[in-house]
Amino acid sequence: MAPTSRTNATAQVRPLVVQDARGHDVQLYSRSVALVIGQSSYMGGSTGLSPLSSIPEEISNIKTALETHGFDVWTYLDLDSSKLQSTIQCFVDNELPKDPEMRFVLWFAGHGTTLTDLTNKPPRTDGFVLPIDIKHPPGKEVEASEVRSKG
Repeated sequence: MAPTSRTNATAQVRPLVVQDARGHDVQLYSRSVALVIGQSSYMGGSTGLSPLSSIPEEISNIKTALETHGFDVWTYLDLDSSKLQSTIQCFVDNELPKDPEMRFVLWFAGHGTTLTDLTNKPPRTDGFVLPIDIKHPPGKEVEASEVRSKG
């Protein structure tokens, strides 16, 4: 899946260099990569979560800030459940080199929720990011089974 936008790695990315205790320059990371996902077009009304109109501007701002710090930035907007899961998995599997000297940021803007499994001892709480196609019936919480399958 192609990103909505991607920084030109050769033109924008610069290494992060600091000085060690002896005053020598040391490059901290071999590469800096960011995956930025924004979810703004939720269904709203009686069939879904409310839209988030501020997300496109937030994505623009975070992309600029990350680029300022030398990141190669990939951005995606309004992914349904299958595209959200596949985008993250594909990016991690295929775009990130197996490089211990690299830094990586995953930034998500959109609705999210937590679910607590009381059958665990101690109880376990998991957080989920929500795709734009998740249902939210009026007056009810988002269904746990849908969150676990789509979030």
